[in-house]
Formats: sequence, structure tokens, C-alpha cells
Amino acid sequence: MVNGNHLVDGEIFVHPEFQKKGVGNALSKIMFKRAIEKYDAKVWDTYTFRGKFPLKWYKKLGFEEINEWTMISGDIRKALGKLK
Repeated sequence: MVNGNHLVDGEIFVHPEFQKKGVGNALSKIMFKRAIEKYDAKVWDTYTFRGKFPLKWYKKLGFEEINEWTMISGDIRKALGKLK
């Protein structure tokens, strides 16, 4: 894994009518270039669906799955109550 600043999240969702027309590519290029220029980002960390799309598209760009990671989600009010 590359060390350095990480761009975290930054998902881009393209309406199905506009998919496969280069919109996702163009928006991703802008996001990545801005992260490099503004923050010297080296890595992009994000979550995606396990199905064929968009994971297959990300892998085509050279991104890899991190099997050691897991996504968690929970009610923050409930968590705050448990922190008291």
C-alpha cells in the first residue's frame, strides 16, 4: 500500500441515464487531480458495492479490495449514550 496523504470517500454517483458516457471518468479525473494538487494525495480510500458494478470499474482503474477492512454503521445517538 502506498504511504502518504489519503483521499477518503469521495464517491461519485452517476444517474443510470448518463452512465457509460464518460461522465464518471470526467468527474473522477477532476476529483483525483484536485486531491493531488490541493493535498498531495497519494491514495484514495472508499467503499463501494460488492456487485459487478462499480467494483469492476474501479478494479479496471487499478484499485484493489482491502480484505482486512470491514464497513461498520451504527446509530450515533446510541453510541453517545454508551460513552457516558
